This record gives sequence, structure tokens and C-alpha cells, in this order.
Amino acid sequence: MKSGATETSYMYLQEHYKFPDNVFVSHLPDQIKLSDHPYKILWAHHAYDQHLFFEFDHNIVNHIVSPSEWNRQMFIRFHKVPEDKITVIPNGVAEMFSYSDKKTKSMIYTSIPYKGLEVLAKVIPLVHKKHPDTTFKIFSSMSLYGDDQLDTYIDTYDLLKSLPNVEYSRATDREKLVEHYQEAAFFVHPNKWEETFCVSMTEAMRCGAYPIVTNIGALAEVAGENNAQIVPIEGKHTNKGYEVTDNFINNFAETCCLILDHYDKDKSYHKQVSKRISDYVIEKYNWKIISDQWKTLIHRITGESITMTTESNENIVETTANKQTSMLPYDPINAHQAVTDEDYLQTASENVFRWEQSDREMAQGRTNFQLEKFIGLNTHNVSVTFEHILKERRIMASGYMQKLIEMKERVREFDWKWANHEDKSAPLIYDVGTESGKKVLCWYDLEELNLTHYLRSSELEIRDRLHQMEHMDKMMDKLVEQNGGVAPNRAQFLEENEEYWDTRLAEQALDDLMASRTGISIGNIQAMRRASGPAIVDPKNELKEGYLPMEKLLSPQGKEEFVNDLQNKVLRGYEKLSGQDLGTGALKAATERKQIGEGTEKKSGYYTSGEGFGG
Repeated sequence: MKSGATETSYMYLQEHYKFPDNVFVSHLPDQIKLSDHPYKILWAHHAYDQHLFFEFDHNIVNHIVSPSEWNRQMFIRFHKVPEDKITVIPNGVAEMFSYSDKKTKSMIYTSIPYKGLEVLAKVIPLVHKKHPDTTFKIFSSMSLYGDDQLDTYIDTYDLLKSLPNVEYSRATDREKLVEHYQEAAFFVHPNKWEETFCVSMTEAMRCGAYPIVTNIGALAEVAGENNAQIVPIEGKHTNKGYEVTDNFINNFAETCCLILDHYDKDKSYHKQVSKRISDYVIEKYNWKIISDQWKTLIHRITGESITMTTESNENIVETTANKQTSMLPYDPINAHQAVTDEDYLQTASENVFRWEQSDREMAQGRTNFQLEKFIGLNTHNVSVTFEHILKERRIMASGYMQKLIEMKERVREFDWKWANHEDKSAPLIYDVGTESGKKVLCWYDLEELNLTHYLRSSELEIRDRLHQMEHMDKMMDKLVEQNGGVAPNRAQFLEENEEYWDTRLAEQALDDLMASRTGISIGNIQAMRRASGPAIVDPKNELKEGYLPMEKLLSPQGKEEFVNDLQNKVLRGYEKLSGQDLGTGALKAATERKQIGEGTEKKSGYYTSGEGFGG
């Protein structure tokens, strides 16, 4: 940790967005006072009650950016900042912090000593009484703040060094820090100081380390619901943080022990939680998205925007600052801009990539519902179903590997093609290898853009395959459980194959019979029956309102009831999309359910006392 979170935030933000020359941004009020820039913005990394803000007057700035809603509310309350003068824009996490599932039974602390290191030194021995094999990795000192000789925490460092299974270091390089985060199962932070964001926690989360923290400041907000274990603080609040009680120390240690108990019992569950919190951070604290928020804010504050005019039309084209902001994850430009903006290609590329980023979690070709109902329920026999899913997974895995090979081939071909072409701005005359000896002109920047788009599209395809493979694994695990805890083998498959064919032929005959009596096609009958069937793994994949039992179709009354049911289902679909009530009452019922749900509270946390894993 060679630089603090505040400094690195400036660095990472400006990789994606440069502040305009007429705008001055600083986290230090004294620097802002000395600035002669027309527009001044306070980036409030530090808490409202620190000495920097003892005599703070919000009138010296045009706007304030807070990394959390908690800190925003504190500035509004204690510094009388108008609500429309302070905006929440979170900090981001660098892409170098990446997820790993290679976890060990270890906890990591990477914050400044005064934020809770002394508390942790008292917690560790209590944890080791029940879990002596737990490793604590600690990187903490006052070296970022000047002369080490002024460090008042020397005794704490010496104590930590003397404890068994504690790896203490004053600092480490960020590259090495990533490796430690990736190895640690938990991020432990018994903070007694109110955090305005806590970049170290989000960095650890992106690497898959689950946070155990207190309930003060913005930590719970930043971690997100159900993404951290929150321990209530106990003690006196002072200008040097909380003076915590012995009871708090015991409670924090006990919480760590309970979580470690569950970690020992069910590492697969921890793996799921670890991946979930990593995905959460990637989506929410992405510097590219955050830079767009800054850009929009500064355009609004300065009143300036990207304006364009033409000789035939002197009116200013609608801009980012004055047009209605799109609710999509990108901000598409209008048609006029597309033909007049010299930077259109860059803007279009950014929009495409932003869309792909938002599409990552939604891009699953076959949903879990489809996998369960139309792959899993395709047979009526455990061993045959297991073999069927296994075959589908094998095909999916083969396609996954083939796509990886194709991606490597495309990258190597690109690098080889342009290796000796020094002037990347000039076209390359390239022999396409046809018998006619045809040659084409190739441009480096366009081929690079095409390659980038191909790789990103391929990444989405791979992610899709991984999503499907993950759910197929869950389906096979469930079938193994139903099979007495062992996977079906070839002998069992052959033995039960006759049963499978007996059921399948009966199903086909039933479909023929039902089709002839109802006029509904065999394919539709089969699809409705499977869709209404039970889920193999996840109850969320069961239809809340399935179709009427097929036997009702055989009577005139049943036919009419079935037709009415089908019509109502279609109308309800139109209602949800159009927002209009077409007579089914679905909109009214949905509104009532929402109003009821708004007054309910959700449990949060990895562990809920007395209930094992929560959330």
C-alpha cells in the first residue's frame, strides 16, 4: 500500500475522465480556498467531523461529492449543506483486484491502525481459542502519513508479531495485496472510526473476501444488503473514534467464530457468497460507470455541454446537460449528433461496451427455468436424466473451450499481422490469399476495434455457458442426492433404460390423444405440461400460476375454462408491459403487494444469530 485510497481514487477516475480546465476538484477545503477556478468541487472523502471541516463553509464550493449517502446526510445535518448541493458518487475498485475461489481459512486487515487495529489485537486471541488454525494477515502502519518515528502504534505491532498464526507487515505492494485478498476468506474490520466509504473493503470484496465489520459510518451501505456481517458497536463516541467496551470485543470475536464454524462445515456455501459479493462490487463500483456520473454532474454544474452546430442549422443540438437522461446503462446520442459529431465512433463504442457491461448478468441464452423444465424434465427417470444433463454439459464445456481457442487465435493473428507495420496510422496492404491475388487495405485502429468487440462478445458467450454449466451442476448434484448420494453409473442406466422408454412412449401417446381431443398441437401440450411441472433445484423456477390440469380439457366446461385462463394470462402480460389495466386486476394486485412489501424488513448478513446462515 504505497498510496492512500483518496490519492488512488483521483488516479483511477482520471484514467476515464479528465476534469475540465475550469473545474477544480479537491478533498481539502484549504486547497479549494486558494483556487481561482470558476467552479470548485469538494470531494468529501473525509468524514464530516474531522478537523478539516471544523470551520467549513459550504459557500466556498459550487458542489460537494460524497462517496456515500451516510456521509451526505452528515454534511447536510452538521454543516447545513443544502440537499441539492451534495451528490453521492461512490468510489470505484480497480480492475487489478480480481476474484479467486482459492480461499484459505484466513482473515485480512488492511486499514489504518487508528481505525481498529488495537481492537483486532484483542479479538485475535479470543478467535484462536476456538479456531487456532485461522490465519490473520495484517498490513497496517502510519507510513502513509509521514515519518515512521512518529508512529504511536509500535506496541500494537509488536503484540501482533508475537501472536501465533498472525502475519504482520507494515505495508505491501498493491500487486502483492491483490494476492493476499484473493487468498483470504474474510475481510475483518472491527472499525471504531466512522468510514465514509472504505475502499479497502470493496477491494477485498471484489477479490471474494467476505467482510465482518461494525455498524458505524457507511460500511453497511457500501457493502450492500446481505453482503457483510454487521456487528453493532458498543462504547463512547469521541473525536478519536469509539472507545469500545469489552463486551463489544467479545461479541465481535464470537461473530468471527460463528462464521468460521459455518465455513468449516460448508465451504461450498462460502464459495457462493464469495462469488456473489465479488460480482456485486464489479457491477456497482466500476470506474467507467462512475466516471460517467462525474461527467454528467460537472456538465450540470458548469452549464456547459457537448454542443454541435452545422452551417444549415444554427440551433444547438440537444446535449447531455439539457436532455432527459436515459435510464439505460448508456446515454445514446441522437441521429443528428451521429452525422455531425467527429467523435461519434468513440461515443458509439463506449455505449456498446457499457451495454455489454450491464448485460453480463442477463446474458444467459437458456434460463435456469428452461434448463430445469426442458432439459431436466425431458425424461422421467433419475439415471437417464442425469446422463442427459451430463451430455448437455459436455457439449457446453466443449463449446466453451473452443471459444477460448478461437479468441487466442484471433489475438495471435492480429499481433502477427501488425508486428512489423511501424506506422499504425497508415493502412496495410494485405494479401487475402485468394487465387485472384486480391489485396485489401487494412487499418490498425479499425481492426483493433473489431477485435475488441469480438473478444467482448465472446466473453459474454463464455459467461452464458458458465451460467448454464453452473446450474446443470446443481441439477446433477440434486439427482445424485435423490439417487442415495452416489452418481448413477452405466449399469444403473442400462437397467432403468426400459423404464424410461416405457414412460416416454406413454407420454407420446398421451400427447397424441390430448391433441386429437382438444385441437391443441402436440408441441404446445408438451411445453405447457413441462412448464407446469416441479423444479428440480430451485423453487423460483416453478410457475406461480400454472396451467389448468389437462383432464379438464376433456369436458366442454373445462375447455371454456381453459380458454379463459389462457386469455387472462396473455392479457396480464400486456398489462405488465403497457402499464394499463385490461380487466384482469393484475395491476391492482401488484400495486397492493408492493405497498404491503414496502413496510417489511429483510434479514441481512452471512450469519444470523440462532439461524445459521442468513440472508
